[in-house]
Amino acid sequence: MPGPSLERLDYVKSRAPELPLIPDASIVIPAYNEEATIAETILAIHEAANHSMRTTGKKIELICVDNNSSDHTAQIAEDCGVRVVVEDTKGVSYARQAGHESAEADIILQSDADTQVPLTWIDAHMRHYANPDLAGLTGKFKYDSVHPFYKCYQFARIFWRGGLAVKRAFRGEEKPVSFFGVNFSYRKDRANEFGGFDLGSNKGEDVIFGHELAKAGDVLEDRSKEICVQTSGRRYRGTAQVSAQILFDVSQTLRRNFTNIPTPRGRDFVDIREYEEV
Repeated sequence: MPGPSLERLDYVKSRAPELPLIPDASIVIPAYNEEATIAETILAIHEAANHSMRTTGKKIELICVDNNSSDHTAQIAEDCGVRVVVEDTKGVSYARQAGHESAEADIILQSDADTQVPLTWIDAHMRHYANPDLAGLTGKFKYDSVHPFYKCYQFARIFWRGGLAVKRAFRGEEKPVSFFGVNFSYRKDRANEFGGFDLGSNKGEDVIFGHELAKAGDVLEDRSKEICVQTSGRRYRGTAQVSAQILFDVSQTLRRNFTNIPTPRGRDFVDIREYEEV
């Protein structure tokens, strides 16, 4: 994959905020072979950090965790003015944990290396931590582009989710908060209570983390536009990929709701970069 030009790298670095000695928040971006996208992801975060400094005075550090990339991801991140942490064990759960342990701030935000955050993203997360009981929160996301078949599937899921909402209302249950890996934050000390991320769970590590965090304090979902991010829909662009994903989702949904068989925790998950896209 082609990386950014030297001129683009210089521009991204010029937008990097001054590194604070004591940050108010740490942002962790796990990355594996993302030389084509990482600079633009970093630029968006730099701009959000600068905006946060201007509006609220919050000081932000950004950490890119290079998860054993074979391309120029780590060098590009460094050229963009970012602190790079290396995690040799392949898997996003290991990368997120490495970033968690390296973070200097008490509040940690995490996203992905193929994601664009809005200018208000950091402020939208940080405003919630005025509540001392809050352990963490997640925000919404949208895909840049996906296969039309996947759009139809998502539309059909509206009716399924409506049925679940009726069932919860009938039983007097609240909808559990499900964390999204592209857009979540948390208090580091609360996560330390259960050790952080479930190492080896490389699909659904975000959901597992959110469930554990809910045991340590309050969690919530912010559905506002100010916190919503845009991420790559590359996993859902090929017909074969989308069909396989839908079959997997349906089987897991039925398993969760109609049996007592626990769902697998994302072990041996095949990364999108490990095979050629259809």
